[in-house]
Amino acid sequence: MSGQRMIIMNAGSSYFEHVENYYGSNACEQHSCRNAEMPVELKTEKAQKIKQNLMDIGVVTEDFMPLGISTSEAAVLANQIGIELEIKNIWSVFGNYWGPNPNSMRVACYRGMDQKKTAAFLDKVKPAIRG
Repeated sequence: MSGQRMIIMNAGSSYFEHVENYYGSNACEQHSCRNAEMPVELKTEKAQKIKQNLMDIGVVTEDFMPLGISTSEAAVLANQIGIELEIKNIWSVFGNYWGPNPNSMRVACYRGMDQKKTAAFLDKVKPAIRG
């Protein structure tokens, strides 16, 4: 999905947020994942616990793919997971698995951190990641 969406704030104010990409129900098919095999960093016991917690809140699939979130949200999520799992090359691991590529994911994370909605998204996912 591309385009803009209007975010309605309290007291009748609103703003438009540019949405470049969106991870729907089948992110890998939609974004031509570069590596369909789950990286070893995401197969650890701790990673699988995080995956289950994120599945419980509807953010990832059973294949540890983003579900129903924007590219920026996915990149922010990847960064948070990577920090928790102490992954040395977060962008390579997630960019090659989730797509579109490591550099685009890194840029999307920085873009996402500037968005107003990111604080609420982090409030939702951090407890699931921290376990």
